[in-house]
Amino acid sequence: MNKRFAFGMMMAPLLLAGCSGEPSESEIRTSVSAFMVELGKVIAKRAPQPLVATDVAKHGCTLQQGATYVCDITVTASGGYMPAPQTRTAPMRFTKVDGGWVASE
Repeated sequence: MNKRFAFGMMMAPLLLAGCSGEPSESEIRTSVSAFMVELGKVIAKRAPQPLVATDVAKHGCTLQQGATYVCDITVTASGGYMPAPQTRTAPMRFTKVDGGWVASE
Protein backbone atom coordinates (compact mmCIF):
# COMPACT_ATOMS: atom_id res chain seq x y z
CA MET A 1 0.00 0.00 0.00
CA ASN A 2 1.29 3.45 -0.91
CA LYS A 3 2.41 5.45 2.17
CA ARG A 4 0.60 8.59 1.00
CA PHE A 5 -2.59 6.62 0.43
CA ALA A 6 -2.34 5.06 3.90
CA PHE A 7 -1.72 8.47 5.47
CA GLY A 8 -4.71 9.90 3.58
CA MET A 9 -6.93 7.07 4.80
CA MET A 10 -5.87 7.74 8.40
CA MET A 11 -6.45 11.48 8.10
CA ALA A 12 -9.81 11.34 6.29
CA PRO A 13 -11.94 10.69 9.42
CA LEU A 14 -10.26 13.57 11.24
CA LEU A 15 -10.84 15.97 8.36
CA LEU A 16 -14.44 14.87 7.92
CA ALA A 17 -15.12 15.24 11.64
CA GLY A 18 -14.34 18.94 11.31
CA CYS A 19 -16.97 19.23 8.57
CA SER A 20 -19.81 17.73 10.60
CA GLY A 21 -21.62 21.07 10.51
CA GLU A 22 -22.64 21.44 14.11
CA PRO A 23 -20.60 23.48 16.60
CA SER A 24 -18.03 21.69 18.73
CA GLU A 25 -18.12 21.92 22.52
CA SER A 26 -15.22 24.39 22.36
CA GLU A 27 -17.09 26.58 19.85
CA ILE A 28 -20.21 26.42 22.01
CA ARG A 29 -18.19 27.43 25.08
CA THR A 30 -16.74 30.43 23.22
CA SER A 31 -20.09 31.61 21.86
CA VAL A 32 -21.92 31.11 25.19
CA SER A 33 -19.20 33.14 26.94
CA ALA A 34 -19.66 35.95 24.38
CA PHE A 35 -23.45 35.71 24.84
CA MET A 36 -23.03 36.05 28.63
CA VAL A 37 -20.80 39.13 28.17
CA GLU A 38 -23.47 40.78 26.00
CA LEU A 39 -26.22 39.78 28.44
CA GLY A 40 -24.10 41.12 31.27
CA LYS A 41 -23.93 44.52 29.55
CA VAL A 42 -27.72 44.71 29.74
CA ILE A 43 -27.82 44.06 33.48
CA ALA A 44 -24.44 45.66 34.33
CA LYS A 45 -25.94 48.92 35.52
CA ARG A 46 -27.80 47.16 38.32
CA ALA A 47 -26.02 43.86 38.93
CA PRO A 48 -23.45 43.69 41.73
CA GLN A 49 -21.12 41.36 39.73
CA PRO A 50 -20.43 40.58 36.04
CA LEU A 51 -22.25 37.57 34.59
CA VAL A 52 -19.83 34.73 33.73
CA ALA A 53 -20.24 31.22 32.28
CA THR A 54 -17.85 29.09 34.34
CA ASP A 55 -18.63 25.73 32.71
CA VAL A 56 -20.39 24.69 29.49
CA ALA A 57 -21.16 21.14 28.32
CA LYS A 58 -22.70 20.09 24.99
CA HIS A 59 -25.16 17.18 24.99
CA GLY A 60 -26.20 17.15 21.34
CA CYS A 61 -27.32 19.33 18.44
CA THR A 62 -30.06 19.23 15.84
CA LEU A 63 -29.97 21.15 12.57
CA GLN A 64 -32.77 23.70 12.68
CA GLN A 65 -32.37 25.47 9.35
CA GLY A 66 -29.49 26.53 7.11
CA ALA A 67 -26.50 27.16 9.38
CA THR A 68 -28.50 27.21 12.63
CA TYR A 69 -28.43 24.38 15.15
CA VAL A 70 -30.35 23.93 18.39
CA CYS A 71 -28.06 22.34 20.94
CA ASP A 72 -28.88 20.97 24.37
CA ILE A 73 -26.27 22.39 26.71
CA THR A 74 -25.57 22.62 30.42
CA VAL A 75 -24.22 25.96 31.64
CA THR A 76 -22.90 26.85 35.06
CA ALA A 77 -23.06 30.62 35.53
CA SER A 78 -22.15 33.00 38.30
CA GLY A 79 -22.38 36.71 38.93
CA GLY A 80 -25.22 39.05 38.15
CA TYR A 81 -27.81 38.71 40.92
CA MET A 82 -26.99 35.06 41.69
CA PRO A 83 -25.68 34.61 45.25
CA ALA A 84 -23.99 31.35 44.19
CA PRO A 85 -23.17 29.65 40.86
CA GLN A 86 -26.16 27.96 39.24
CA THR A 87 -26.29 25.15 36.71
CA ARG A 88 -29.04 24.80 34.12
CA THR A 89 -29.62 22.51 31.15
CA ALA A 90 -31.57 23.94 28.23
CA PRO A 91 -31.64 24.16 24.43
CA MET A 92 -29.84 27.11 22.84
CA ARG A 93 -29.50 28.25 19.21
CA PHE A 94 -26.12 28.51 17.50
CA THR A 95 -25.77 30.12 14.07
CA LYS A 96 -22.62 29.86 11.95
CA VAL A 97 -21.35 33.26 10.79
CA ASP A 98 -18.09 34.37 9.18
CA GLY A 99 -16.35 34.87 12.53
CA GLY A 100 -17.50 31.60 14.10
CA TRP A 101 -20.69 30.74 15.98
CA VAL A 102 -23.22 33.10 17.58
CA ALA A 103 -25.35 31.90 20.49
CA SER A 104 -28.93 33.07 20.99
CA GLU A 105 -31.90 32.03 23.03
